[in-house]
Amino acid sequence: MKIICRMMQLLPFGSPSSQTTLLVSRDSHTTEFEVTSNSTKLVQQEMAFQIFSLNDNGVVAMQQGNYAEGGRFFLQGLDSIRQILETKAPAVSDSERATAFCSFAASLTSKAIGSEACCAVGPKPHHTALENRTSWQLEQQHEDAFDFFARVFLVSASDLGQSSFDAILGAVCVLLLFNAGVAFHADGVQTGRSKMLLKAYKFYEKAVSIVQQEHPSPWEAGKLPLVYLSVLANMAHIQSELFESDALHQTQLLLEKVLNCVVHRFSAALEAHELRFFLIKLMLLNCQTSIQAAAA
Repeated sequence: MKIICRMMQLLPFGSPSSQTTLLVSRDSHTTEFEVTSNSTKLVQQEMAFQIFSLNDNGVVAMQQGNYAEGGRFFLQGLDSIRQILETKAPAVSDSERATAFCSFAASLTSKAIGSEACCAVGPKPHHTALENRTSWQLEQQHEDAFDFFARVFLVSASDLGQSSFDAILGAVCVLLLFNAGVAFHADGVQTGRSKMLLKAYKFYEKAVSIVQQEHPSPWEAGKLPLVYLSVLANMAHIQSELFESDALHQTQLLLEKVLNCVVHRFSAALEAHELRFFLIKLMLLNCQTSIQAAAA
């Protein structure tokens, strides 16, 4: 597949030599240094490639309407992250992790609101060829605010930037948790099984927890507006479906706080139809919670 080949080119696999000799001339003296290539970085890049490939496969399955299969790919990606964390703790400081988290999320967000890195979940793919992903269009608009935010996110190894893979594990985990949540959410809506909605809700909860732990104000500096708003909107949808009025009210308040910040400071981070969806969603939630409060 063209996407996999392109991503593999970003990784220095198959290097013919693990060591190089660097000769540095200074003050008429030549000093020889043995420069050992960073094998740990290569391993991390390979892990990143594998996890991102699983996410890519999950996105394609979701676009084809295979929600269960898409969910399995996302869960495999999460399991890979779990194995990494079990073998070693990320050797990065809290500040480095927070900075890398925001940098990665900013890159992800800029792609997700465009046509090439975020696709609407639907029964049929907009384009059959994976290599045409750069021409995917957001054909499905969110006109029904009672619906959930049925979009999943793509990411590539190039989004690592200058950050180590250890530093962005939290961000990658949020990405996979949200996508897995959408997979179960779509399955639950399609089949009417509340069990699937509850599974989706657990993934959304974990995603929110990691976002708040990694960066207490994720809506600031325009770092995570779309992802964060999507998680909250989908949590509210499930809470409404399951008649969890107290939890719905709390989610509504948080959604309103984040959305107000985005509207007044970072409105350019969202496309018009995305902003419209969240605004209508919040308006209907306010009406719903007001009616529930009056009836109590």
